Amino acid sequence: MSGFTNITGIAAPTSVAGFAGLLQMASFRGVPFKVVASQVRVGRRIATHEYPFRDGGWPEDMGRAMRTYSFTGHVIGDLAPALQLALTTVLELQGSGILIHPSIGAVNVAVLSAGTAVHRDNGRMISLEMTFIEDSGTVFPTAIIATAVSVLLLCAGVLGAANTDLGGVAIPAALSGPEPVAEGASVVTGFVGATTIGGGNPGAIISMATALPPPDTNTTYGRYAVGSATLALPAGTTVATLQAQLANQRAAIASTGATAVSAALSYSATTDMADALAAIVEAMRAGITDPASQVQVLLSLAQFSFNDTATGTIGVGAAMVAMRDAMAATCRRVAMTSLARASAAYQPVSYTDAANLRTVLAAAFDVEITAAGDAGEDATYTALKQLRAAVILDLTTRGASLPSVVTVSLPSSMPSLAIAQRLYKDASRADQIAAESGAIHPAFCPASFQALAA
Repeated sequence: MSGFTNITGIAAPTSVAGFAGLLQMASFRGVPFKVVASQVRVGRRIATHEYPFRDGGWPEDMGRAMRTYSFTGHVIGDLAPALQLALTTVLELQGSGILIHPSIGAVNVAVLSAGTAVHRDNGRMISLEMTFIEDSGTVFPTAIIATAVSVLLLCAGVLGAANTDLGGVAIPAALSGPEPVAEGASVVTGFVGATTIGGGNPGAIISMATALPPPDTNTTYGRYAVGSATLALPAGTTVATLQAQLANQRAAIASTGATAVSAALSYSATTDMADALAAIVEAMRAGITDPASQVQVLLSLAQFSFNDTATGTIGVGAAMVAMRDAMAATCRRVAMTSLARASAAYQPVSYTDAANLRTVLAAAFDVEITAAGDAGEDATYTALKQLRAAVILDLTTRGASLPSVVTVSLPSSMPSLAIAQRLYKDASRADQIAAESGAIHPAFCPASFQALAA
């Protein structure tokens, strides 16, 4: 016998803008959408037993039924087609993914069914119908992992603040004529190019290939398959599926990039430039499976700058400079939000690994926080500080329970099997020892190297 709970129901106002403002946000695998109504189906699994010549029967309780999450929602605005493409991509990926429910939080789910609909009378709005079924229950059941959810929730605040502060500079600049608007579009074009280059990063592609799951249970890639400690590709993933994923990534970057450039060329007070730029970066990040590789690529994008010959202190020249600098700053801040999302997905292998990443990310955030403060952009300054604190807390909390890295000193070179048995009393960790020591061959590991303490 199953129960039915209606979680959310919102009456739509007359305007699309007002309608979008009232809707709750949800996301699946990092792609956001607006929720009109959400439903959760819960209950118990009951086996009904009936017997001849006997009234009634015996309802045998077989345990809790799997929960089903259904959504009716929309993607709204100029980015609706790009978000529809992004949702289609993540909905068709193999395996389960993280659903951020507007009232329940983060749950691990598999896609049961999904569909989109475009209505002629609804303008820039694409309707969604999606149903998910839980996979191994709710994830993030402890306060330790819930810190990652805080990071994801604060990213939206940074994007909103960045968009507000950009408008304070770009709207007056755009009134000076077409030249400042074209300057802003040039910055966005440069950012699209930098993002495309990041998506084709050779290290990111190699890390995907090194983590391919074995073709069967009797095969192992040994030490050659430990290129990324944080990467776990689903069973059945092949080189062909990875190639298709990269092709989809490039297509998504091109599509979202064209939309963002168009938005920059028609910039006005209603343009949501931060979300348009975020769609580009998230399309790139979705194509890089390994969060460790995502972090490396996004650190480079977080230092994005655009330099050209635009100069001037008055008139159109000053407006072009203001537009250029404000748009470039928005690009960096969008990259920072994606960097925070990547850090939340990153799984440190040791306390030292988490501490090192924490130091790097704190320094990157400090640079942009200082820039926002110097520019008098209070909304972005405050939002970035909150996001920085959440990222630091997340890495500190998750890294606290991990082993530290120690220096191993041996009397002479030894095989990785012998070292694994000697250090951990577990010969199955020989491949890990070979990778950590940097040995050319696992039979001849160096006498001194760094490895996990436990």
